[in-house]
Amino acid sequence: MRNEITPARICLSLLLLMGLIGLVKPEFMPHAPAPYDKVLHFIIFAMVTSLAVLSFERIVFSALIAVMIFLGGVVVEIVQAMGPSRQPEIADVFTNFIGVISAFFLTCAFKKNKTQDILSNALRNEIQTLYVEEEKLGTPVHVRLEKIMRLYRREHPDTPSTQARLIVSEIIEDM
Repeated sequence: MRNEITPARICLSLLLLMGLIGLVKPEFMPHAPAPYDKVLHFIIFAMVTSLAVLSFERIVFSALIAVMIFLGGVVVEIVQAMGPSRQPEIADVFTNFIGVISAFFLTCAFKKNKTQDILSNALRNEIQTLYVEEEKLGTPVHVRLEKIMRLYRREHPDTPSTQARLIVSEIIEDM
């Protein structure tokens, strides 16, 4: 996924381009009335952060990008202080921060669950393949189960043995 062009990266690029246009030509950016501008700040910064987290595999890099997104929002507020058409607000900075932080943690949690699902499916397939291969070789059931348990424990060392046995037996029953 390193150099792939993904939908998330395209959207992220477009949103960042909009931000740059807003810095250079703030009159091109829409201005919403008081309560709605905070909602827009939250949504935009949450979207950009989510897309950034989804675009990059490493959590450290995603965190660095999230910090840069927040700092970009701070820069926008500073630039607004220099121009005649917009007024900077500390509430905007706070709302941007909340949008970045909430999107970062929610998107990371989503990615972690998705990765665990993929790992679970791969492990399930590996266990089922091992069981069938050992069955063809005529390996006794208790030996097969011991090999499968070692395979499972290698991937999930923190799982208690009784729970691991239950999970492995469910996988074998699903065959």
